Amino acid sequence: MHDYARVAVDERGRISTEPGRLALAEGTRMVVLNLKTDHDRVRLFTHTLDPVQLPDGTTAHGCTEFVFTIDPTTLNRTDIATVTARIEQWLAVDSAS
Repeated sequence: MHDYARVAVDERGRISTEPGRLALAEGTRMVVLNLKTDHDRVRLFTHTLDPVQLPDGTTAHGCTEFVFTIDPTTLNRTDIATVTARIEQWLAVDSAS
């Protein structure tokens, strides 16, 4: 049993989600903890930069797994620019200050 939300984006840009215990507001800053590649997917496991308030008043970091389905040919040729552009269509990159 996982305790995080899952957001999947397929090759056509369709999104499917598996909700977690809490909802994050648009614009919530996330930190990438882990990145994994499969033969046709890139997975980013993230958590919120700052703790968020839970319904019971306590705080915790919200965790989300983002799964991007990408053409295996692109991943096999290690076309980092194409993979990065695909992910950045959905997630804005903000460098740490």
